[in-house]
Amino acid sequence: MSGYIRIAAAVPRLETANINFNVQQIISLYREAAEKKAAVVLFPELSVTGSSCGDLFFDKLLLRRSRSALQQLAEATSGCSTILAVGLPWQEKSRVLNVTAVCQNGEIRGFTAKGQL
Repeated sequence: MSGYIRIAAAVPRLETANINFNVQQIISLYREAAEKKAAVVLFPELSVTGSSCGDLFFDKLLLRRSRSALQQLAEATSGCSTILAVGLPWQEKSRVLNVTAVCQNGEIRGFTAKGQL
């Protein structure tokens, strides 16, 4: 493969545990980067919730809202080949993980875990 791809690193304004606000910030920056033909838009670790949630990372409501927010972010990529990579807390059985989710064209394509929270 030869050539170049455009990668955007986006740093949204975030509010700790304010998932709705954070998702709107992420979607706005994603759309801006996609319009500028970025192939990939990378967001910070735990950007869906903010990284300073402390014990809130283990709160069932925060974890449910994070999952719902990820679905909303995936839907925001519909009809667009630009990849969105975003960080969020993710519960897998009894463990809460710090993950990066990858979304593209309306779908969640995969996850990678940094570790436990």
